[in-house]
Amino acid sequence: ALRALRSLDPNRGTMRGWAPYWYNLSHSLHLLGRREEEREAIRELRRRHPDSRAGWVHEARYFASRGDTTALDSLFAAAGHLTPDTYWSLGAAMTVAGEELEAHGHAPLAARYYAEAERWLAGRLLRSPDNRAHAYWLGSVYFDRGQWREAEPYFAELAKANNHDILFRGLWALTAAWEGDTLAARIRLGPLDPRDRGQHTAFRARIAAIGGDQ
Repeated sequence: ALRALRSLDPNRGTMRGWAPYWYNLSHSLHLLGRREEEREAIRELRRRHPDSRAGWVHEARYFASRGDTTALDSLFAAAGHLTPDTYWSLGAAMTVAGEELEAHGHAPLAARYYAEAERWLAGRLLRSPDNRAHAYWLGSVYFDRGQWREAEPYFAELAKANNHDILFRGLWALTAAWEGDTLAARIRLGPLDPRDRGQHTAFRARIAAIGGDQ
């Protein structure tokens, strides 16, 4: 992925002015553990696309991966004035920070950000109960904490309202798998649509892995 991205010129052609180029670049560098290059890619993203909400979330992930809660708290304080009802919201950033802290062995710190994300997202859903993004991220907080029963209704509602979206069906399926009901998980995932072959295969693999089925 990194080779492919480096072969493209972000200043020309279809990449020019396209913020996701920088999302994918920083994400690739993050997964490779190339932290300083990741930081530079995020700085460039923020410089070129200052209004991109995803830029804030990618920066939060970077700070969380380093366990730098001082920088995280400063970032979230600065993001407090941004429009809340969007996919890459402050609640989303807090959730991602929790995931990243947990992934890097900072479980007690992760718990704090999960709790803050839960409060923020639940509050927003009281004001905007039909906001799909907030419901997805709140379900993700519960899922990340292993609270399968609490996560299930959020993913169930999203899956039923957006049956074409395999992400929601897949996450709904995983809540059943973690509860030990592999059959229900497969039913919730549904049949393969050739357009979703990769994601469908990945969710089937996750269901099998949760059940210990090598």
